[in-house]
Amino acid sequence: MFPHRALPVLLALALVGAGCSSKSNDVAVGDDANPTTAAPKQYQPIWADTPCTLVEVPDGSTVTCGTLTVPENRADPDGNQVVLPVVRIHSTAASPQPDPVVYLHGGPGIGTLGNGIAGRVRNPVLAERDLIVFDQRGTGLATPSLECPEREEAFLAALSDPAPFADELESFDTSLSRCYERLTDEGYDLDQYNSQTNAADLADLRVAMGIDEWNLWGVSYGTRLALTAMRSYPEGIRSVVLDSVYPPSAGSADATVKSGERAFDALSNGCATDPVCHMKYPDVKADLEKLAADLDAAPFAFDYTPEGGTPITLHLTGNDAVGGLFNALYDTTLIPQLPSAIHDMANGGRALVPVIAEQGVPFVNETTEGAFMSYECADNSARVEQSEVDALRKDPGRAGLLLLASWNLFCKDWPVTPLPESYGDVVTSDIPTLVFSGEYDPITPPANSKAVADALSDAVYVSVPHGGHGPGPDTDCTLGIYTRFFDEGTKVDTSCKDAIVPTPFS
Repeated sequence: MFPHRALPVLLALALVGAGCSSKSNDVAVGDDANPTTAAPKQYQPIWADTPCTLVEVPDGSTVTCGTLTVPENRADPDGNQVVLPVVRIHSTAASPQPDPVVYLHGGPGIGTLGNGIAGRVRNPVLAERDLIVFDQRGTGLATPSLECPEREEAFLAALSDPAPFADELESFDTSLSRCYERLTDEGYDLDQYNSQTNAADLADLRVAMGIDEWNLWGVSYGTRLALTAMRSYPEGIRSVVLDSVYPPSAGSADATVKSGERAFDALSNGCATDPVCHMKYPDVKADLEKLAADLDAAPFAFDYTPEGGTPITLHLTGNDAVGGLFNALYDTTLIPQLPSAIHDMANGGRALVPVIAEQGVPFVNETTEGAFMSYECADNSARVEQSEVDALRKDPGRAGLLLLASWNLFCKDWPVTPLPESYGDVVTSDIPTLVFSGEYDPITPPANSKAVADALSDAVYVSVPHGGHGPGPDTDCTLGIYTRFFDEGTKVDTSCKDAIVPTPFS
């Protein structure tokens, strides 16, 4: 899956935080949870209340904080420990409902607490329930945080000095191999960072906090974590919201390419069926190819200063621009402007090109790359066709930048033990579940979300017209459905979705 959430407004989706209890129970996790471990042993998840120093607490909010400590490898309780920071935003109700909502962030590898909680304290579920947020193992502010500055430098180098794809590929191979070797030499067992161990952490967190039942809210990769928990650790899960589903069954080598092609086709068709848009921009895909070819012929140079770094000059090519526009499709609020922006760039406009870099580069490099690679390669490798990998490494088409920033071509550089092929089996469950998808989502195709909903025995599916990635909060209708679902379950009235009027193309 493509690692970043594209633009700042997208990351404002939903950080939420959780409450603090000192209760903890013995839990034994065996081979069914992580087949890379030996025989199951007893261990003690440790909850500790802590001062809320990792986030700024907005005025008028009640927030408590803590940490969960569990073994890195549950078969070796006395070995390395994983420490997950947890924040609880308390409900504004005098008598809150006893079942909080826990937010499962995306990526994998995009921690959430580092971006603060200012947007979370306005979440409407706080009227009745507490909201919980934590950084998943290996990510963000968790300990350890599996950062790869080696890969971050390779990404900036690829944007700074246009080179043949084969040369850039070699640079990324080298950077990831070096990061893998360094993290391994530092003593981390990278086999222990996958969606099964992540789901075990989630189960431990509920027990350690003394919560009898809670509700899961997963967005993007968070939906894969939620589905894994529904299958492996269903106890205590009252209901689930899945927004833009990345199921365990997904994760082929060419999925990013196919998903991007589908999204650009949908955008082009959407404009073609809108009389005003079609009159202004009669062929969006032809415009996209022209702007890419023009930038390949004459890369656009401009100065860029990485956060905390020194100024550099970037040279954006056509593939770089396509990658940035792919990211823009994540954001429902930007989609109406894209036919106009693509047409402008196809006709020589370059004002948007620096914006693509200034918005997109930080979100690629803010991903905790070691966690991202470990999760994706462990979850997916047993089902990846090497022939597809080889073909893409030889000819990525317009997806060159997307694939360099993703995992699909690099699992040989990151040799973690894969989860069994059965991890990709379709998840079935009778837990009440609400599923959202966005029509123009470039990375989690609506068909995946629909298929997941169809396989669950108690699910309701809502498709958001012209929606991007994570569109649940994007309209009053869908936000209302989301909020009411936690009280009404799958009987929630979704009829307003038929009256959603997308923002017109500009």
